[in-house]
Amino acid sequence: MGDAADFDLLDPESGRRGAQLSSGEQKSFLLHLVLAHLALVRERRGQGPVLLLDEPFLHLDLARREALIEALAAESAQIFLTGAVREEFLGMTDIAAGWVCGEGALRRDETFRGGFPEEPAAAGEGDGAAAPPLAAPVMNGK
Repeated sequence: MGDAADFDLLDPESGRRGAQLSSGEQKSFLLHLVLAHLALVRERRGQGPVLLLDEPFLHLDLARREALIEALAAESAQIFLTGAVREEFLGMTDIAAGWVCGEGALRRDETFRGGFPEEPAAAGEGDGAAAPPLAAPVMNGK
């Protein structure tokens, strides 16, 4: 995120400028803008774009995290989320395919039940090495 002084948009919920919002409120506001843009692209093109959100839950309280998960689940776009804290993604196990990456490989996280049925080929697959706890859920578009 840029400098807070550069964030001069007006938040319609609170009536405050973006620079006056807390980091969680700023993140939530920016995510609303991204999702509004996604809806506009879907409307214009007839299909949703691919969306990549890195650390989408950072600075969000539990209510905002749950609202974001609900909003993403309702989307008809293919959405990739990345993050370093696996537990932040556990609320998505029924709507996302989870993957862990490390040691040169990308492996399916079997605790995530939804998502895509097949795994991509991974370097070193079958070597039994445990991957570090980095979650990269992949949400399946509708």
